[in-house]
Amino acid sequence: MMASMFFEDGCINGAESFSCWHAGHYKVYPKVGLTKDIDLGLSYWEKSCYIGRNAFACNDLAQFYMFTDKVTYKDLKKATKALKYACQLGNHNACNDLEKFTDNDLKKVIKLFKDVCQSTNYDAVVRGCEQGMEECCKRFN
Repeated sequence: MMASMFFEDGCINGAESFSCWHAGHYKVYPKVGLTKDIDLGLSYWEKSCYIGRNAFACNDLAQFYMFTDKVTYKDLKKATKALKYACQLGNHNACNDLEKFTDNDLKKVIKLFKDVCQSTNYDAVVRGCEQGMEECCKRFN
């Protein structure tokens, strides 16, 4: 219980990357004695992902939006956005998910996006090169 308060306080006071990520987990998947608050938990994950640039938080956010059993939270557009950002930050699981992720019509396969080659994360650039993105490969020459 103390840990959840510690992470939530850190998230509120500027430690977006990991404090918000952990605080989000405590709200979305609470331990015994804690109160579930999915909306607040998702806002913490979004803060960790987009402000704190935490690829793990982005991936967790995407996984929740894709696989939640709560229909009101299922949102493939938000999931795609978070996956793209996580992939750009170098999360290989997110990159792999993007390769097989499909939209509502089950027709359009979403591939890595071009900005991955501009990432400062070496693994993300390698992944782009492996996928045939010449701009990424050029960074190694």
